[in-house]
Amino acid sequence: SGGASSLRSSARAWADYLTGVNATNVTKSHRATPPKKTLKKPTVGPEDQYEVAEAFAAAARAVTRPSLRVIATTVVPACGAVLANGMFMASWPAVAQARTAKNLGALNPLPFAFTFANCVGWLHYGFVCRNHYVFWSNALGCVLGLLYTTTALKLGCPDVVERVAVGGLAIHICAAYATGLRLASPAKRKLCAGLVANFILLCYYAAPLSTVAAVVRSRDASSISGPLVLVNAGNGLLWTVYGAAVEDALVWAPNLAGVALAAAQLALKLAFRGAKASTTAVAATAAKGGT
Repeated sequence: SGGASSLRSSARAWADYLTGVNATNVTKSHRATPPKKTLKKPTVGPEDQYEVAEAFAAAARAVTRPSLRVIATTVVPACGAVLANGMFMASWPAVAQARTAKNLGALNPLPFAFTFANCVGWLHYGFVCRNHYVFWSNALGCVLGLLYTTTALKLGCPDVVERVAVGGLAIHICAAYATGLRLASPAKRKLCAGLVANFILLCYYAAPLSTVAAVVRSRDASSISGPLVLVNAGNGLLWTVYGAAVEDALVWAPNLAGVALAAAQLALKLAFRGAKASTTAVAATAAKGGT
């Protein structure tokens, strides 16, 4: 009934009390001062820490500007879902051409297996957290990633593609068993699914890191697709904003890492954009002078 100021002061009282309780449990030398009698003393056990944190997150969200919160928690993830699905569909023309020609050609199939494994992980996380945005931004990617991977396997791709797809699926089966049948706490289920999804995503980021190292050694950034990197950066930025808005580090932290990686690739693209042309010109001049 006191509005935002009353809610803010109540949240501060709870924060002071919980800080005192935690300090008492560690040092046994600080006596916690409970809040006013109008506030019921909470039960702060190992299983209740997550619920308490969620309650404070709800209090913090209530005192923020409503218009910005609506944009950050609805419009931003909706745009991220549309952009993510567009990224998954962007590979279809090349895959369709390979299916028609019955030959992979220059198509690199390894990202398809990582896309499948990554999307299954985030599909699982969205299901555990009951997050529609995370779920539907990866559902199409899961289906298309499987289609692209099976196409590559049928056309004779390297064995590593099969190992990534099967290994990733095995990891997710173990994680689904843990979250569905073993873990009772919602916090532990969310943490398990989120850590598995983040692990697969970090493996997915390892491929661009090898590209960055090759670009630095050769001083040739022609292998980096500028438009694709920009789209990846935009997608990562949208999900970073959304993850920060809902205070979910398992969402914003890996996407922030993706944004940083995309920024590094763009910096290399700008730094070495004239290196190949200069090398070619020097070689042509030397060849001309030798004739």
